[in-house]
Order: sequence, then C-alpha cells, then structure tokens
Amino acid sequence: MTVTMIVGLLASLAVPGIESVRIKSQNSALLRDLRTFEGAFLLYIMENGHWPSDQNRGVLPPEMMGYLSEHNFTRPTPIGGQYDWDPSSSGSLPGGIQAAVSVRDHRANDKQIAALLANYDDGNPGTGRIRVNGSDLHFVIE
Repeated sequence: MTVTMIVGLLASLAVPGIESVRIKSQNSALLRDLRTFEGAFLLYIMENGHWPSDQNRGVLPPEMMGYLSEHNFTRPTPIGGQYDWDPSSSGSLPGGIQAAVSVRDHRANDKQIAALLANYDDGNPGTGRIRVNGSDLHFVIE
C-alpha cells in the first residue's frame, strides 16, 4: 500500500513536467517548419517577383515545387491541423499582413498558444510574427 502511494505521488509530480516538455517540443517543431517555409517562400518571391497563388489548406502551391518538399507542407502540423499558404489576395489575413503561412484547425489549447507567443514572439497575439486570429495562427512573412 505504501509503495502504491509513493508511486502515485511520484507520477502526480511528473505529469505536469511531461506536459510542459510536450508543449515545448511541439512548439519548437512548429516554429522550425514555419521558418523553413518562410525561407522557401521568400526565395520564390525574390526569384519571381510575386507570391505564389493561393491554394486550399494543406495544399502546396504548384509554383513551390522545387522550393519546398510537398510532404513537409501537406502533413499535419506538430500541433494538429494543416498548413495553409495565405497571400493577401486570399482575404483571410488580418489587416496589414501581405503574406503568411497559417495553421488551420490546430488542437493547441490556450496555454500552448500563450507559451508559443511568450517564448518565440512578442507575447501579444495581435502583433509580432505570430498572430492569432480566431482559431487560426498566422506566421507573418511580409
């Protein structure tokens, strides 16, 4: 009985730590993906003078073949949901943003979003490189 109580106590202490590590790991992987996408889209506009066409979520614009692995863009994000290329012509971006890679239908909770903003951006969901608009995250490229 005593051993069971001790194991239970140790488990209850470890669970919050495991959750924190999971959140940090997912957020780091998400940011790595977004920075990779940013580099590819910036290279595209420098070489072509315009942004690639808008596509449905989870679909890599055909113009980006050769700049970016289709698999990396079309697979689920580390926080769930799908990546979505959003040029300003898509009409789905908050004011002032010209181009972004968005994360649609993610399953991150408010705590995870707050950690993402606090650790990797300015902490404000309405400013900075990562913007929150309803249930969508936008990684601002321009």
